[in-house]
Amino acid sequence: EQMRTHDRIVKASLRTWRGLPIGHTGDGINACFDDPTDAVRCALEAQAGLDRWYAAEPDLARVAGGGIAAGPGIP
Repeated sequence: EQMRTHDRIVKASLRTWRGLPIGHTGDGINACFDDPTDAVRCALEAQAGLDRWYAAEPDLARVAGGGIAAGPGIP
C-alpha cells in the first residue's frame, strides 16, 4: 500500500511536468524529460507531495530520495 501511494504521488508530478516513466525499480520510478528544468520541478513537487503524506502518517519511515542525471537519453 505504501508503494502504491508513493507511485501515485510521483506519477502525478510526472504528468504535471511532462515526464515519461521508463522503468520501475521496485522502490522507485525512472523517467525522462525533454527539459532538465522540468525534471527538477518534478522532483521538487514529488518531494513536497511525499512530505505532506509523511506528515499525515507519522508512523511511516521516511525513506524517499531522488536523483537527477543529465546526459544522452535512452535510445
